[in-house]
Amino acid sequence: MGVIATMTAFALAMFASTPATSFAQALPTGGQVTAGQASISQNSNTMTINQGTQRAVIDWNSFNVGQGNTVQFNQPNAQAQALNRVTGAGASNIQGSLLANGQVLIQNANGVLFGKGAVVNVGSLLATTKSIDANQFMSGGPLKLSGTGKNASVVNDGTINAQGYVTLMGDQVRNTGSIDAGKNGQVALAAGDSATVALANGQGIQLTLNNATANALVENSGTIKADNGSVLLTARGSNTLLNSVVNMSGVVKAGTVVADAGNTGDVTVSGKIDASNMSAGGQGGTVVLSGNRVGVFGNASIDASGDKSGGKVIIGGDSLSKLSGTQAQGMLQDGVQFADFTQVDSGATIKADAAHGDGGFIETSGHSLSVQGNLSAAAPNGKGGEWLIDPTDVTISTGADANYTGGMSGFTPSGNAATVNNQSISNVLSGGTNVTITTASSGTATGNIVQQAGADIVKTSGTDATLTMLANGSIQLNGNITSTANKLNLNLTADMSGNHNGSVTVQGANTNLNGGTLSASGNTVNGNGLAGANAVDLAGNITNVGGGSIKGTANTGVGVTIAPGARLTQSGAGTWNITGVSNSGIGVSVGAPGKSTKSAISVAGNATLNINGTSESGPGVFVIADVAANQGATLNISGTSNSGVGLGIDSAAPTTGYSFGSTLTSDDEATININARSNTQVGMSDWDGAFVARGNSTINLDAASNTTWGAQGYWSSTATDNAHINLNGSGTTGLWYQGSVNASGNGVVNLTGIRTRFRLI
Repeated sequence: MGVIATMTAFALAMFASTPATSFAQALPTGGQVTAGQASISQNSNTMTINQGTQRAVIDWNSFNVGQGNTVQFNQPNAQAQALNRVTGAGASNIQGSLLANGQVLIQNANGVLFGKGAVVNVGSLLATTKSIDANQFMSGGPLKLSGTGKNASVVNDGTINAQGYVTLMGDQVRNTGSIDAGKNGQVALAAGDSATVALANGQGIQLTLNNATANALVENSGTIKADNGSVLLTARGSNTLLNSVVNMSGVVKAGTVVADAGNTGDVTVSGKIDASNMSAGGQGGTVVLSGNRVGVFGNASIDASGDKSGGKVIIGGDSLSKLSGTQAQGMLQDGVQFADFTQVDSGATIKADAAHGDGGFIETSGHSLSVQGNLSAAAPNGKGGEWLIDPTDVTISTGADANYTGGMSGFTPSGNAATVNNQSISNVLSGGTNVTITTASSGTATGNIVQQAGADIVKTSGTDATLTMLANGSIQLNGNITSTANKLNLNLTADMSGNHNGSVTVQGANTNLNGGTLSASGNTVNGNGLAGANAVDLAGNITNVGGGSIKGTANTGVGVTIAPGARLTQSGAGTWNITGVSNSGIGVSVGAPGKSTKSAISVAGNATLNINGTSESGPGVFVIADVAANQGATLNISGTSNSGVGLGIDSAAPTTGYSFGSTLTSDDEATININARSNTQVGMSDWDGAFVARGNSTINLDAASNTTWGAQGYWSSTATDNAHINLNGSGTTGLWYQGSVNASGNGVVNLTGIRTRFRLI
């Protein structure tokens, strides 16, 4: 915290160096009305200014209000403005009461201090150290606040109440007291060398910093309120070492809160930002943190929840333009900067929940990113919101980012990398909030998303939720992704950049989505994937209860690979679609050619599993696995190829010598349907497999080729207990079958097809 401490001390030093005589004066001195109409009178410890025109300019030698003293402005109405310019050498020290029914502007190039005992009750207030031209003020329109060459501060340690706007602008601005702009009011704390301020109808509608200043600081360690209104904290610094800092360690409550440090400044939050609206029908507000480096530290709290709908929390970037058309967009001077580094500490809380409607939106972006905190856009009675994570490379881990040690001293990123805590993701999903992780932003990193081993993502509660990963490069999942409460949908898309080398890999992990949808794709741009690259690789135990889908598209690699030793389990009513497409590789490979370790597929409980593989010149589907369907389940396997084998079981040709004994078993009223098609080769080839049907179940094979056998190979067929096996080969030469046929207990094996040739052994 060394940077902030130094700058704060600098701000306070300005007041310490002010001559003591200025603080001894109980009331303003030397007042001269230079424009408009106003009268000045004093009675004991009260000074009264009666203003007769909508605008008036009063030049003062000093403008101080001692403790127990009062300055009262009586103005024509709430829109009337009184500009008070201090021409003397001392800062303004207000320790007493400042009262007005209209707008009071105080300009003192030496600084303005509202002390701990100060009480300000006005329609609106502007206090600045910057020069204001009297003629421009009197003509109306936006005010230009010009630099004076001095480095001075505006500090509030007292109580400021208004019913319109409160604007404090200087080289450094600090609030340690209380500021309340009232219903629909606006508060702006701004640090810079010059600015343009538009004032209308009692509202400060816009503030733009035109030039930077050295050591720019805006700090709130007190309380700022603007009920259903807006709060802007903005700074622009020119010092290459300290630049600008917006530090929020206090409390801010408003409908819209924007902290804007520009493209070179820091925004830090360690206090509380409350943009919630939990009144009946209330909508959550908007919070924006924009800077070169953005930190949400310690036990900071940001809340944009609402009764009817959650709001928006935008940190470090607005990748989806969620602020388009909002009040916050108008308050931002240069839009939301895409941060170089964004940090959310483990004790921090960020919410955009909805009590009775849909959840809100949270974004945490930055080239380098570390998110360890607790986030939520939950909607128990509506549609869950979304958390967007948008860096350039992402690692999902169990620990904190090694590049960040906490606090301002560790505010130094190392490359374009990001770490997101797995528990943060789990907690958000468990609240029914959707999570999107994308590496599609610009940067020098490769755009990969990697889940480390042990960094499990577990949804344990809440409504259905969706986890989406969009990678410019590849996606590699080495940890478990599971749900024990309602559905978890998992969408994985690699190669978003179109560089043709991004893939999705699931390795050594369990995936159980509790009925959710698993959709994955990679190397999808025009079908031109990197030679040999697989689009989707699945390994370990993958369980799906209900429906879902997996899709992979590759060039010469495999569309979808179910790795040797992997086990796919589908249960519960619902349909699961696995679709693989390859140009010259395998569409869907269950197991792998030349690998002796078999995979396993199990379908049960009235579930339906569809495996569809398509290839231009390779096998549509290749199987080295034990496959089982039971309890009324349906398994549909479809392989299609133009110049390759439609479906290969154990091997695609008898000359390869593979012998793994893959078995397809149907039991307990289940059905296995096999459809194989090829234009120039056999539709199905099975050289060492077995078909087994039991318990009133069915296995149907329909294989066709336009030039040769529909099905060809050596396999056994066994049907028992009222089960049926129907083998049909169609096309030019039909079915070529050599193997054993066993039928017992009212079991039936049917072999049909034009020019069918078979040899029973």
